[in-house]
Amino acid sequence: MKKVILTLVAIVVWASSANAGIFNGHTVQYGYFFPDLSSPSGNADNGNYVVPTTVVNGFTGIFSLDLQSDGFTANFHADNSWTAAEFNGFRITDINGTIPDFTSFDVVSNTALSGSPELSFDADNLFVNWQGLSFTSGAIVFSVNAIPEPEIYAMLAAGLGLMGLVARRRKLQAAVA
Repeated sequence: MKKVILTLVAIVVWASSANAGIFNGHTVQYGYFFPDLSSPSGNADNGNYVVPTTVVNGFTGIFSLDLQSDGFTANFHADNSWTAAEFNGFRITDINGTIPDFTSFDVVSNTALSGSPELSFDADNLFVNWQGLSFTSGAIVFSVNAIPEPEIYAMLAAGLGLMGLVARRRKLQAAVA
């Protein structure tokens, strides 16, 4: 029984290190675009960033962007509205192809915008299009999910195997008693 407990502790420690966040330690590219996705804006700190980090100038005087392990937060510092255009927003790109494919992308909380931005994604890109929305000082928090890495499946299989082993052992002990 002592060995089973030690094995479970080892798996928990391994699991916590294997699931540190989809962005952690990866390089992403931030780019603000207006009036379409072929026109990078000179009013932002477009470039490559290693996560976690802060893009101080998401757009001049308007917002900063905190890139975190499993998402990001746009912190708005002014009251105004975005110009309506085909695309008026930003793209975050996995430039090295090292992050598992994105599977979902959502707004978790919104204290800054008058509505919801248009969100879209593909395997390596996340797009946020403000599309003429009004905003005030506040924050909008985004959550990003990706296809689980193989380590996650290995942890699941190991956990299920250990549960089966413990159940079998208990059944054998009950039969002996």
